[in-house]
Amino acid sequence: MIPIRLKMHGIYSYQEEINIDFEELTSAGLFGIVGGVGSGKSAIVEAITFALYDRTDRIRGVPIAYNMMNLNSNSFLIDFEFQNHKGNIYKTTCSARRSGTHFEKIGTVKRDLYQLENEQWIPVESKKAEDIIGLNYDNFKRTIIIQQGTFREFIELTQGGRSAMLSDIFQLERFDLTPKTNRLINANEASLNTLQGRLQEYEEITEEQLKEQEQKLQDDKKLQVQKQKEYDTLHQNFQQLQRLKEQYDEKLTVEKEYNTLSNQKPEIEQLNQQIIQYDKYFRLFNEDINLLNETKSNLGREADTHSKLLDQIKKQSTTLTNKTNERDKIEPHYLNLRQKRDEEHDLANIIEIIKLNQHFAAQEERTQKGKAYVKEAEQKVKANRETIEAINKTLEELRGQVIPAELLYHVGQWFTQHDNLHS
Repeated sequence: MIPIRLKMHGIYSYQEEINIDFEELTSAGLFGIVGGVGSGKSAIVEAITFALYDRTDRIRGVPIAYNMMNLNSNSFLIDFEFQNHKGNIYKTTCSARRSGTHFEKIGTVKRDLYQLENEQWIPVESKKAEDIIGLNYDNFKRTIIIQQGTFREFIELTQGGRSAMLSDIFQLERFDLTPKTNRLINANEASLNTLQGRLQEYEEITEEQLKEQEQKLQDDKKLQVQKQKEYDTLHQNFQQLQRLKEQYDEKLTVEKEYNTLSNQKPEIEQLNQQIIQYDKYFRLFNEDINLLNETKSNLGREADTHSKLLDQIKKQSTTLTNKTNERDKIEPHYLNLRQKRDEEHDLANIIEIIKLNQHFAAQEERTQKGKAYVKEAEQKVKANRETIEAINKTLEELRGQVIPAELLYHVGQWFTQHDNLHS
């Protein structure tokens, strides 16, 4: 047995999937797997033996699948490809899953064995690797995969044990002819006894009886030749009759089809007239139909244009409404401009009066306070003027954005005419 490839996960320390390609290693004939303690050397060997023989040396008397499965894994898989002594390539797989409710329980190990034929894996009925490899478990460990510490067992085998192992490995029982020779002698003696017993039945037959039987045999052969000729003649007649029957059946089938088509003739002629009439009307009205379809297409485009114009008018109406609302908000301020100007004039007069009163005041403190008040009043006047200018500017901009009434009137007239045309 020559290993080719091993793929596995969930076995001992190999929680994640690993792939081992043995082809480069086996090309040297003999190779070893080395590594530190706990690196997983024995796990590889046990995975192979468990996949082939459902056994391992390290685990005995306890559930093998539970002890081999990684504690952090919920399942394991071993996929092992190998070549047997006949040069055929096989693949054995075994897998199992952990119970979802009981951690220590492992489901039944599923095993399958395949053979590679024409680049395809074909299932093999036998699930025993011993039948494929030709070695039992003990001899497999001694010759194919020799585990650490077991080579001494191979050397110290007794002569009988070593002979049994070599006979198992090289199938030496093929060259031990004694049992086969005895079986042949016994079979020949039994056959000879049977023939002698049958010959005793013919010891009382005379030569005249033999001649009589030979003459009877000749007569039977002549009768057989005669009967064969009669049979050949009858067979030829039967073949001719069978061909006539087939032709007659074919004639009945053709007549049936003819009658069916004859019954359908009025319907076919009616359909032909309908086709001629359709062709006639098609030629008459084809241009009108095309024109109608074109008109419908144009109407559809006009409807789209109409819809787009309506949307634009709605948007313009919304804009006009918003601008009108803005104008209504600003208009009271505009109407109060005259009042503001009167207030401005009054404030100016008050300022002049205050200035005159302060001019005649004798106290410097009152004069200073008057000046501050005048300055504040001037700032108010300045602010009022700026407000008025801003309002006037806004009113001028709004007047420029208002849609002319004449344009709105013409648009309304166009839609009215368009609706009249469609109705």
